[in-house]
Amino acid sequence: MVIEKARELGIALSESQEFRRMLQARAAIEKNETLANTINLLQEKQRMIADLLAEGEDLDNRIDLSTLSNEIDDIQTELMESGPFVEMLDAQHAFEALMQRVNRVIAACIGADFSDEPTGACGGDCGGCGGCKH
Repeated sequence: MVIEKARELGIALSESQEFRRMLQARAAIEKNETLANTINLLQEKQRMIADLLAEGEDLDNRIDLSTLSNEIDDIQTELMESGPFVEMLDAQHAFEALMQRVNRVIAACIGADFSDEPTGACGGDCGGCGGCKH
């Protein structure tokens, strides 16, 4: 019975406006070859930084890290000026907010206490978040 209810919840989530919007936004990104290439370039540069950090500290690494960091900043700025990319981020944040609300309802039903956490769609921890602007 519990698994069947979970399946029903999964289906309901997949039919939600938030989920559909997120899928549409992702599809728009995938269809936009220039934007998809820019995202791939960003991910490649991020992997390069991770590799350099794993190698340890020396002068060459610090110079490379600085250069890569500047390149990443430039790419992120470019992406944030792209309407389809911003829409994808907004859509993802909306779906994440829905999932957090669902998780809170489930947690409340099994007796979890969230009284010390902020209320609303998000968990209140804005570290790394650019979305809900609560």
